[in-house]
Amino acid sequence: MKYMLLIYGAENCWTEAERRECMLESMGICDELAREGKWIASSPLYSVNTATSIRVRDGKRLITDGPFAETTEQLGGYYIIEVEHLDEAIEIASRLPPAKKGTVEIRPLFPLPELPQSEKACEHYRGKLRIAAAPEVVYRALATQAGLQAWWTTTCTVGTKPGDYSTFRFGDTHKTMRIESLVPDEEVCWQCVASRLVVPDRLTRTDEWVGTSLLFRLQSPAPNETLLSFEHFGLGPHCECYQICSDGWNHYLDSLRQYCETGSGAPYCTPEE
Repeated sequence: MKYMLLIYGAENCWTEAERRECMLESMGICDELAREGKWIASSPLYSVNTATSIRVRDGKRLITDGPFAETTEQLGGYYIIEVEHLDEAIEIASRLPPAKKGTVEIRPLFPLPELPQSEKACEHYRGKLRIAAAPEVVYRALATQAGLQAWWTTTCTVGTKPGDYSTFRFGDTHKTMRIESLVPDEEVCWQCVASRLVVPDRLTRTDEWVGTSLLFRLQSPAPNETLLSFEHFGLGPHCECYQICSDGWNHYLDSLRQYCETGSGAPYCTPEE
């Protein structure tokens, strides 16, 4: 059974140190649940001050700034888990740090029948490259901080093992990835757990990468040659940012190829660089 755990609490009841400790502890619980096959998704929400509420009455939209209702405790995040029964969901909810200061509401997800998806809905960004370099060279470019700084962005902190987190910055835009798998010379997989996409006047949603997965697969059809297959699951035509991000991936994948073949890529650099 799938359950959504809704996190409610007063936003001002946490110090910054407590908030950070809560985040780290929550991530640890999510990693544990993921290893057990019980974690599906989770994310904190921005402050209730950023909320916009919409109602439609007689065909007219009524838009107001702020939450739907003024309450002492506000919705601050969610988890989606899959467990055998409610008792197990209660046990997991009791372990979550926000339960100590707020409320965790447990709601079962209503199962929907399998619906055929349109071909367009199943689309996501894909890229293939033939790189004149050995797989170990390409793998280092994808799995190390020095490598990623050389072709994607010079401003990043990169984890070294599955379960670690990596953060990539492009000016005001940033993305945080959890490393899902690292198979030397064969595969790198991340899941985006936080993002902020900033493109003034073009994007209204800043979090479309959250929950998407990025998979790099390497094959060696010949000595000193790598066939790279890249898929960004969840980044499709239905996303507002799809065209911008597709153009970005086209550029940065070519930057990856250049770096692996010549030692010089074209990463994002901050203006002062």
